[in-house]
Amino acid sequence: MQNIQNSLSSSAQFNHIQVTTAIDQSMVLNSQPFPPSQGVFNQEFLQFFDPIIRFLVNNKAPLLVNLHPYDSYLYNKGDIPLDLKKGATTSQDFRLQYIIFQRQNPLVQDGQLAYTNHFDSMLDSIYSALEKAGAASLDVVVSEIGWPTAGEDFSTTNEVAATHNNNLINHVRNGGTPKRPQKHIETYIFELFDEDKREKGRSYGIFNNNKQAKYQISFQSQ
Repeated sequence: MQNIQNSLSSSAQFNHIQVTTAIDQSMVLNSQPFPPSQGVFNQEFLQFFDPIIRFLVNNKAPLLVNLHPYDSYLYNKGDIPLDLKKGATTSQDFRLQYIIFQRQNPLVQDGQLAYTNHFDSMLDSIYSALEKAGAASLDVVVSEIGWPTAGEDFSTTNEVAATHNNNLINHVRNGGTPKRPQKHIETYIFELFDEDKREKGRSYGIFNNNKQAKYQISFQSQ
């Protein structure tokens, strides 16, 4: 990374380009697992990750993070409150509502900060982990987040994917997280087209392989 940055910095044409890398949300652990303020980087990887953090801080480059809310939902991972009811339909499934931005009342309380959705709680866990690693100044870019339209239960439909992605767009265009409410969240939806040759994660596309839209999505906030 440093060699690439040195090469770019030596060129007047490319010296504005920043070098960074992406991590998976599993790099961050929560001991309870809540609240988000307890977020900390997995010590198993920190010895390798710490030099990267220092590089990003020194170069004022953002950290890219891949979030996988469907995996958290499907496998009952601890980054969703385990006491939330899981139901047979969206209207009965509080865990799903928490992930696809359909809850109005806070489900996680962290001191003065209240959380109505999984996206904010995960990002603030990452911010907390960065603070503990001496990198509070780093910006975070969500480099990958999406929802599948085919899978193992009722939640993997075009309708649920459309709800998640459209609500996500509205959410990030209208503010930050409870911990950093004024901080713009640069976010990239995974992904444009299905990838039917992949072993898993084949159906995250907004379009299928025939270039037909599976659902309507708006990139304008409402």
